[in-house]
Amino acid sequence: VYAAAPLHWAALGRSHEAIEYLILNGADTEQKCPVFNVSPAELCGINNSHETAKVIAKSIEKRDLVKAEADAAKEATSAVMAERAAAAAEHLRKVAEEEEAERLQEEGGDEDEDVTGYNEGGDEYHEEEQ
Repeated sequence: VYAAAPLHWAALGRSHEAIEYLILNGADTEQKCPVFNVSPAELCGINNSHETAKVIAKSIEKRDLVKAEADAAKEATSAVMAERAAAAAEHLRKVAEEEEAERLQEEGGDEDEDVTGYNEGGDEYHEEEQ
C-alpha cells in the first residue's frame, strides 16, 4: 500500500522538478503522510534533504506569488467590468430618455407638462417645460 501523497514521494526521492510541478499545480504542502504523520517538508528534515526542503519552500513562494498575481488580475478585471456595466447602463438610460422625449414631441405633448429627467448622479427630477 502506498499511503503517501505524490508530493511525499517526490520529496523522498529528491525529485526537485516533480516537487515544483506538484506544488505549482495545487499539491497540499501541509498534508501529512498517514504512515509517518509528517508533511513533505518534515520528511526532508528527517532525511537530511536540505536542498529538497529549499525547493519546497521556494515552490511554495512561487505558487503564492502566482496566486496573488492571478487574484490581482481578477480584481482588476472585475473593476473594469463594473465600470463598463455602469457606462452601458448610463448609455441605455440616456437612450431611453431620448426616445421618451421624441415620443412626447411626436405626440405634441402639452407645453406645461412635467418632463422627467435624471441629474448626473442618476437621481430623477421633474422639470416643467415652458
